[in-house]
Amino acid sequence: MKIQIWSDFLCPYCVLGKKRLERALAAAGIHDARIEMNSFLLNPGPPRGGESMRDHLMDKYGLSPQQVQDNFDSLTQAARELGLQLRFEQARHASTDQAHMLFQHTKSLGLGTAFSDRLQQAAFLEGATLDDPPTLVRLAGEVGIGAQQAQEALQDKALFNRARGEYEDALRFGARGVPFFVVDDRFAITGAQPEEVFVKTLNKAAAK
Repeated sequence: MKIQIWSDFLCPYCVLGKKRLERALAAAGIHDARIEMNSFLLNPGPPRGGESMRDHLMDKYGLSPQQVQDNFDSLTQAARELGLQLRFEQARHASTDQAHMLFQHTKSLGLGTAFSDRLQQAAFLEGATLDDPPTLVRLAGEVGIGAQQAQEALQDKALFNRARGEYEDALRFGARGVPFFVVDDRFAITGAQPEEVFVKTLNKAAAK
């Protein structure tokens, strides 16, 4: 079974959705799924300067401090129920274009999932700014990518084109946000759905 996941590193719902998929695979007794992480350009553009996620949400959507806090509390609780941690008080808004470029390089070396997971952990547990090149180089080093190699990847426009191509693939499948999952090129799941939704779709795909 092939499962494609389109994700962005600053999307907390992507963290929840991937974990629910993993739990659903175990519940459905599927142990041979091939999972491929793909780029979704959710935060394109130039570097943002590390604005706090809280301030960004208030500025962009006109939310009150209490509305933002309620959203953070809900996501934190959902993560806790899955055995995960999210620390929104530390999270920084950023462009993820360069992160996706470096992700594409790590993906070509079989390290894409490890790097994607590390970026999300850095963003939501450590307050890392994901459009800061030295930070990206350091995080790449933690999954086995040399500093010079990482710096060269951050200058390789072909890698951004590859990320954009994956983003456009998601749009052709009908995605309008992330996380977005496609099972065996036929069955799509949009969003961090409850575990039972994943199980139902996985069983349907397995039956086919």
